[in-house]
Amino acid sequence: MNELKRLERVTRFSKIFGSATTLEDVCRSIVQADEFAGKLVGTQIHTLTRRGTFVSAAVFGMECHPEMESLWLFDDHPISKSAQSKEIVVEPHPSENGYDVWSMPILRDRNVAGSLSSVVKQGEEIEPFNEQELVSIANLAYLFLSNSGMPEIVNNADSAASGQLTKRQHEIVMFMARGLTNAQIASELILSESSIKQES
Repeated sequence: MNELKRLERVTRFSKIFGSATTLEDVCRSIVQADEFAGKLVGTQIHTLTRRGTFVSAAVFGMECHPEMESLWLFDDHPISKSAQSKEIVVEPHPSENGYDVWSMPILRDRNVAGSLSSVVKQGEEIEPFNEQELVSIANLAYLFLSNSGMPEIVNNADSAASGQLTKRQHEIVMFMARGLTNAQIASELILSESSIKQES
C-alpha cells in the first residue's frame, strides 16, 4: 500500500471517530467500513484499568472476549499480547473456530490505555497497518475513548471495587457510559425503568 493510500486509511478512521457519538458507533462503523465489509464480523473496544484488567467498553457483532469475563494484561490472549507488545496481533479467536482476532493497542502517546479489536473470518485478506498508521489510529482511538468518559468511570469503579459496587450497578454504569437511556438500560437488563433510576 503506497503512502497516499495509507494516509487515506488514517483519514477514514479519523472520520469514523469524528462522526461517532458513542463507542458502539465506532465499533459498528469499523465493521461496516468499505475496506472491511464482509470480512469483519465484530469489533470491540476495551479500556485498561489501573489494576491491569481490560473492561469491555463497547462491542458490535461478535465479541473478541466475552464482556462479563475478566481479561488481564498478562493473559495469553491476542488483546493482552497486543497491549504488551504495543503492536497489532493477529491470532486465532480463543473460543470461536474459523475466526481470527485482530487486536491493536489504544495508545496515549506510547502508553497503553486499552484495545481496539476485531473478529475476522479466517482467510480474509486485510492490508496490515504500518507503524505510522498504528500510532495515528491508536492515538485517535484514545482521544475518542477519553472523551467518552469511560476510562474515568472504569477506574473509579476499579478503585471502589473493594466490593462497594454490585455487579448489577457496575453493568448499569457501563451502559450509562455508552450513552444508553434508563429505558434502554432497563430493556437490556430486563428490569423496570424505576429500578434503573434507583440503582443509578
